[in-house]
Amino acid sequence: MRIGWLDTMRVLASLIVIFSHYAYIAGKAPAVQHFFQTYIFNIGSIGVIVFFAVSGYLAANSLEHSKSILEFYRRKLIRIIVPFTVAYIFISVFLTLLGVFSPKISAFSPISKVMAPDGSGWAFVVGMLPLAADDNVTKFFQLPNYRMIGEWFIGTIVWLYLISPLVFKCLKKNLIISTGIIVAISLSLFKFGSLPSPLTFFMVRLPEFSFGMVLFILEDFINKNDKKVFTIMSVLGIILVAYGLIFGNPEKSIFARIILGTPLNLFQYIFAAAIISYFAYVLVKFLNEKFERSMEYFNSFSNVSYVAMLIHHFVIYRLNDLYHFTKLGKFGVVFFLIVTIFATVFLSEQIHKVYKPLEERLIKRRLFLE
Repeated sequence: MRIGWLDTMRVLASLIVIFSHYAYIAGKAPAVQHFFQTYIFNIGSIGVIVFFAVSGYLAANSLEHSKSILEFYRRKLIRIIVPFTVAYIFISVFLTLLGVFSPKISAFSPISKVMAPDGSGWAFVVGMLPLAADDNVTKFFQLPNYRMIGEWFIGTIVWLYLISPLVFKCLKKNLIISTGIIVAISLSLFKFGSLPSPLTFFMVRLPEFSFGMVLFILEDFINKNDKKVFTIMSVLGIILVAYGLIFGNPEKSIFARIILGTPLNLFQYIFAAAIISYFAYVLVKFLNEKFERSMEYFNSFSNVSYVAMLIHHFVIYRLNDLYHFTKLGKFGVVFFLIVTIFATVFLSEQIHKVYKPLEERLIKRRLFLE
């Protein structure tokens, strides 16, 4: 059964991340550079927080309704690996075919690299491993790197799902102590006073992933005491904004300091993750209750949000190869933003049509971990 507000959060998180990454390329255009640097560059952090909170909620929901941990792992393995692998092959083939019109674009395809005299089939296979370890594996076996859509966050999700049964069990047993331990682990693993790179270690995303689980555990309590919880979180949000304005980098704009402009204090980031996750939850619940019919159409895109997160980089960067964004005016930036969204959704839908039947068949046949 689909959960409307959860689908909304997934689509919103995907769109925010796409906007943010688009800004890093299109923001080079002089006509929009100031606006993008001031208001758009930093919003990606909000999308990522929401994305991992949603993943934590989904993990908790799956664990609560799975017959066993092995069943949980089997389903998650299929639902992560199958779309990723199909997307990797689909985009590789698509780029290779585009080589008929633009050899420059086909050069980015792993298939084109395999077909080259020094190509490596093993490197192509390694590129389909969504464990954020492609670089380490290829270096260990001295293989070329054919990584294309293997965003770091997909590998992070895999590792977080692997430890999620333990995290969920601890949170259910003692919520306060377990949350404190999770925060302490995050603080102790990384250099105090700065936000570590997500590429460094998956544990950097454990707090917001855990907050998604906390939301699942306390959902009934939050709904019953919605006004009190909203008041408390609003006060905490005001404190967070004030902290960012007072202690944030003065060289950053006021807006950037409010929405987590880097560099961050790790305390500030963990604090913000909980607040942002909560208010995202309140917002999408309200939208789904007040605009149910309209939101049904919007939520339908949640089916392709995962694939869209995988391939949007490819769409953005390849569009930039065709038409350099530094030469665009305001209309051009908006036009290519629309093109980016439509192209990403269209390709994601085609990939979804390919992998979904395969995914469902594998789940029904119980091929793994049985």
